[in-house]
Amino acid sequence: MNNNLGFARAVVWVCALLLSGILTGVSAMFFLDQDRWGPEGITEVFTITEIPPDISREALISTVDDVVNDAAVNVYKMSPFSQGDDRGTDYYLFAGDPLSVLGNPEDGSFPTFSSGYPAALHDATALTRDRLLGAYAVQGSSVQTHQIVDALASHQIVAAPVSSPPGVFLWPFFFLTSPWGIAAITLWIGLVLALVNQSAVRLTIVGLRQATGAEPSRVLTPEAIAALAPAVACAAVMPLVLLTYSQLWVDGYQVRSILTVGVLQALIPLSAALFALVVAILAARRHSVGRILNGARPAGLLATLSVVAIVATAAGVGASSASAVHRMIDEQYARSADVYRAQHPELVQPALGYAITTSQASHIDDQLRLIYREMEANDQVLLTTPGSLDSSGAVPSAALQERTLVVNTAFLASLSAANAEVIRKTDAAAQPGGLVVLVPSNLLVQQRDQLRSAVEQWVNFQISLRPTAEQVEPKVSFVDNVNLGVVPRLDYDDSDNPMYGVDPVLIVTDASSGVLSNDFYAGLGAYTDGDVYQRLLNDHQVSHAVVSLRNVAQLSALDHADRRSELRVTLTGTAVMLLALILGSAVFAAVHHARRRTAVFLLSSTGSGYLGIHGKFTVLTAVLAVIPASLGAAVSSIPWVARIGVVVVCAAVVVVATVVTLGALQHSVNRTALEIS
Repeated sequence: MNNNLGFARAVVWVCALLLSGILTGVSAMFFLDQDRWGPEGITEVFTITEIPPDISREALISTVDDVVNDAAVNVYKMSPFSQGDDRGTDYYLFAGDPLSVLGNPEDGSFPTFSSGYPAALHDATALTRDRLLGAYAVQGSSVQTHQIVDALASHQIVAAPVSSPPGVFLWPFFFLTSPWGIAAITLWIGLVLALVNQSAVRLTIVGLRQATGAEPSRVLTPEAIAALAPAVACAAVMPLVLLTYSQLWVDGYQVRSILTVGVLQALIPLSAALFALVVAILAARRHSVGRILNGARPAGLLATLSVVAIVATAAGVGASSASAVHRMIDEQYARSADVYRAQHPELVQPALGYAITTSQASHIDDQLRLIYREMEANDQVLLTTPGSLDSSGAVPSAALQERTLVVNTAFLASLSAANAEVIRKTDAAAQPGGLVVLVPSNLLVQQRDQLRSAVEQWVNFQISLRPTAEQVEPKVSFVDNVNLGVVPRLDYDDSDNPMYGVDPVLIVTDASSGVLSNDFYAGLGAYTDGDVYQRLLNDHQVSHAVVSLRNVAQLSALDHADRRSELRVTLTGTAVMLLALILGSAVFAAVHHARRRTAVFLLSSTGSGYLGIHGKFTVLTAVLAVIPASLGAAVSSIPWVARIGVVVVCAAVVVVATVVTLGALQHSVNRTALEIS
């Protein structure tokens, strides 16, 4: 029994240490990720969305500074930037309480948990006018934030307060939605299995204490210590490691949050210990002392937990691996689109203010459309926007709708993949009534028929929205087998839609064709000359409607940095999940071996090989891994070859871990161990 108990105890501590490593890793990733969204402890934010056009940059900065000083709080204007593959944040300080300023205004340093998301502190006077719009973090209460917003409103500056929970309360969501969280849950199941197995082995000790008439407290106290000791050690690792890091390298930053998260995380291993302790108590009460001493164990529960552990781990690995593959494919395509946008640093996109929702909206839209038409006539605006074919009452499939983009001829001509023949075939798109649809070769026949019907309905609907005198006869043509590869989008908005299309359906038309409604063009387009656009805004007296011009290349760089950050988290979590799968398979095999230790020795002594002893179990383990891994991989829209690869890797990892574990344990079986057990 000593040998069995020693092995069971070793498995428990291995599981506890690995779980502590995962919990430490997921917390470190969480605190690192929090650097993207703002400093510790700040929960109040207000956003400036509208600035009166007659207020100069200097006057606006002075106004905000006066308001902040009246509220006696520090306010930090947050402005994200990209630095290579990383996303950072510039904080522009309005100091209303100089003694409590975060960071050092003299050297520009600002507290972060790591260098992964760099931050810098600047004086508010360095703000440009376009950066005055956006989010301001308030180092104060919601009352003070509302005071600032009300004071700004008195100066005709439109701002809105936003409250959010402290970042530390977002930890459970980060934990549950990341691959790290899935790995931690898997290892929790493994720890429960290992603790229950340890309790089952220790039932002989419990039976001996009960047989000698020991008091219940003396019987159960050692069991509680055996279960709680590894759990407490597991819970203590994360706070100890991260607090040490915080004190030595980041001047105590995030200490309070680390302690709070440490308390939350402690519930994970402690719940596993409590579960195992309850199992030990119930097993001791369920079986008589004689049955316990004769070897009665909760075999059914151990088998169930073993199956749950391997199935949950395999499903998690399948889903996480598929997600990682999907992100890598997406990154490859998105990077191609990023290259196009980086090659056109002159492109700017207008950000419209609340003026378009006022009584002046109709006049503003008219003027914005005139500006668009004037600049498009000079090839100074590139149009990309999703084709809302369903707005006309047509019902195209979701897949077809997602692949459709409306573009103008200037944008098509800027694509390197659009050869002279394709451009020649779209010349009609600039003529009255002209609209050309470029159809990729991989579109199914059924989809082609659906596309033709949906486009014709959509065009007729768009023309019907124009005044009768301006309506034209539509001349829609379709050009088949046009594959343009990765086509970038320029219309950045707040949606999570990919900023590219792969061999998309392109609906090509210019405003001069008169096909699309007048309302269609208001606020759209990426303009090649921001100065000309701004001059035309002034000439048409609608400059107050456009609150800023956003640089498309900078938006693309920020989007790239965010994608890379999310990809790193996913890849790291997937690697951790594979480690958890290896451990889960090893624990499953170890528990199986412990239950069949005597049979393994007898079979081995009669000359049976590995397949004869463990062949069926190894196949069973592989099947238990393949099925959930297949289901986990199926939830992601990756190619079938990639899905099969994910499943094969999962099965191989499980089989190798099982074979190595059982092979190593089989060598440890000898006559002395058998007699002792």
